[in-house]
Amino acid sequence: MIQEISVPQWRKLLDETRTEAEILAVVRKFLSAIPPEDLAQLPGECRHIRVDDVQAVAQWAVTVRRHELAAAIQRAEYALLRSLSELLGVAANRLATIASVRRARSREGA
Repeated sequence: MIQEISVPQWRKLLDETRTEAEILAVVRKFLSAIPPEDLAQLPGECRHIRVDDVQAVAQWAVTVRRHELAAAIQRAEYALLRSLSELLGVAANRLATIASVRRARSREGA
């Protein structure tokens, strides 16, 4: 499993982001650090997560969370789903915060 950097460390990286592009880069790096053998343990829908844009982060956060909460998954699957769910949830929240700040600044400048 993702041993190199723990989820709290990834979360810290997300907290330090200032742009949507930085958030997408952190999420992509996190996803690329998951070994294929770990991905193979996940439900089929969660094995090929792609985050091409900010909307994909929110969509995947919901999808992974739904699977995380589903019954009848093994402990190893749950741990990875929990990590994915946490990271994608934090990323989606951070993206919403950045968008909100951008809208507020636009209104102030208008």
